[in-house]
Amino acid sequence: MRYEDWPDRLAAYLEARTFTPFEWGTNDCAVFANNAIAAILKDAPTADLTMRYRSQKGAYKWLLDRDATDLWDFVDKYYVRIPAPMARRGDVVAHMTTDKSVGVCVGQYFATPSDEGIILGSMQTEAIHAWRID
Repeated sequence: MRYEDWPDRLAAYLEARTFTPFEWGTNDCAVFANNAIAAILKDAPTADLTMRYRSQKGAYKWLLDRDATDLWDFVDKYYVRIPAPMARRGDVVAHMTTDKSVGVCVGQYFATPSDEGIILGSMQTEAIHAWRID
C-alpha cells in the first residue's frame, strides 16, 4: 500500500538524487529504483535488501545469489509486470542501456541514474515494460 503522501515522498527522493552520479551499489539503477519504492510503499517487500557490491560483476553475482538471472527477473519476483503504456507515476520501468536497466516512472518520462545524476527517458519510445508498485 502506498503512503498517502507518496507523491511528495517520491519528489523529495528524486530531488535529493538529482545530481548524484551513478555508482555501483550506492546509486545504480537497482538501488535507485529500490529506494524510490521504499519512499512510495509502506511495506515495500525489498526495503530491507542490502545491495553490497561495487561493480557490474558484483551486481550480477548479487542477483545470481538471489536466484535471479538478471535484474528484470529479480523485479519480476516481487512486482507484477505490466505493459509500459499502463505505467503510472512511481512504477518501476524497464529500459535498455548497455544492459537491462530500470528507472522510475515520473509521468511521460522515467528517471534513472547516470554519470551526471538523474536523466529522463521517454516512456513512449524507451520504456520496454513496467512493474506496478502497489
